[in-house]
Amino acid sequence: MMSKLEQFEESSRECMDAIYTRAIRLTKNAPKAEELVQMTYQRAFDAYSETNSILNFKKWATRLLFEIYIEQCARVKENHFRNEPQPTAS
Repeated sequence: MMSKLEQFEESSRECMDAIYTRAIRLTKNAPKAEELVQMTYQRAFDAYSETNSILNFKKWATRLLFEIYIEQCARVKENHFRNEPQPTAS
């Protein structure tokens, strides 16, 4: 019987290319895609150890990737609005 770590490694290895390809499509930037994939696998590993089983790892990891990407976009947008000069009343 495989340990949780071995199961995670096997499942993640099988879909790593697909996850990276999706990250490239989202970010259109290799370094940002690599960071996004790393964040996705970190979150996936943390959650994987707490669950009994993931039936479709690729689908689940792709969903995590997309959620993290959306969170990053929201943060960038929020920071942009915070740093935008406010109109002054004349």
